[in-house]
Amino acid sequence: MCLRRGDVRVRRGSPCPVSFQGEPRLSPCRSLRVRRFPGPAQPVELFLTGDGRVLETAPPGEVQKLALPATAFAFSGLVDLHAHTCWPHPPNQTIDFARWMRERRAEYAANAVTLVREMGGAHDSAASQPEVPGLPSVQACGTLLAPHAYFPFPATTDENLLPRAVASIERGAKWVKVFADWSHDFGGREDTAFSETDPVSYAPEPFAQLVAEVHRRGARVAAHAFTPGGCRSAIAAGCDSLEHGWGLEEADLEQLRARGIAWVPLLGIAGEMHASAVAHGGAERAMWISRSLAKLRVLLPRAEQLGVQVLAGTDWHPQVLVSDELDELTDAGLSRAAAFAAGTTAARAFLGVPERSESSLVVVSDDPRERPEVLQTPLLVVVNGRVVDTSRPPRRPRHVLSRLRIG
Repeated sequence: MCLRRGDVRVRRGSPCPVSFQGEPRLSPCRSLRVRRFPGPAQPVELFLTGDGRVLETAPPGEVQKLALPATAFAFSGLVDLHAHTCWPHPPNQTIDFARWMRERRAEYAANAVTLVREMGGAHDSAASQPEVPGLPSVQACGTLLAPHAYFPFPATTDENLLPRAVASIERGAKWVKVFADWSHDFGGREDTAFSETDPVSYAPEPFAQLVAEVHRRGARVAAHAFTPGGCRSAIAAGCDSLEHGWGLEEADLEQLRARGIAWVPLLGIAGEMHASAVAHGGAERAMWISRSLAKLRVLLPRAEQLGVQVLAGTDWHPQVLVSDELDELTDAGLSRAAAFAAGTTAARAFLGVPERSESSLVVVSDDPRERPEVLQTPLLVVVNGRVVDTSRPPRRPRHVLSRLRIG
């Protein structure tokens, strides 16, 4: 009998000793015959031990075989390059941040994500998130650096830009998130009121000093930028990744490639942003979002041709999943291979995380580059040495491509 989502069985017909609720019991060792990515096209045998390790050679003792499709495909799991584990939560509500972040990480794990880059919040609570069995590994930002004091952002001026970044790094942050541009009418609303006319947030000199000092301390900088000015400000300052980047022009792509700056387009949020703009009477903003998507369908294939690092992030998980963003990137013109790499191998390489791990593995029924839909129903998810329950239905309606939502 084949392995099914939420119903693990072995070929002999006896239940494989796995408990998906609470602490999993993984004894004895189980063998999986899969096509491992990256690797040779022909199937190989992997072994999942009782303590949740993924091995290429059989350990001593009994081994049970899991019945998998001949097309089964295994990789180290999805990567979300723009995740939020510490917010959004209701403003002015006292919450247990540690618990909140664990719950958010569990949502990522249930969607086959084994590594996230956390993009920060109102304070440094997210700066250091320890390894936990069953939860994705985290490379975290601390306090978001933006010029206006609207939840969840404390006001950060040119003068305290650098001290706040240093404080986050000292709390354990590997990344600093800075808003290179900022909406003049955000007003504390949660309707994503960004546009192409937002002013640049910080003067060139303090922005460049921020990046230089963060790099000196061994951390990196991610820059939110929607506008042409914001994009060029972030590029000139020497940021490591450009989040959104909807104001980029083709000439800017050469700068991204030359400087090794990654681009995380976050296309999956565009449909909801457009709907929000329409609902709030923002006709001009809605037109900008529509124009941006049309332009990105030209720029993204060109970025792939030039060798720009295009990576996948969600921003609004679980309303947008990594698998949804991979579909968006493909729909916008990236090759399927490049889109899949954007949320797997290329993402890990960018974060400096080894591609193969003994503690995390995702198995799907076929090659996602040929059948992307298999990412929605993984056969097996192991995150940091623990089998994860993926049997519960998603908490949101199936994602509709932004291009189709906007029309």
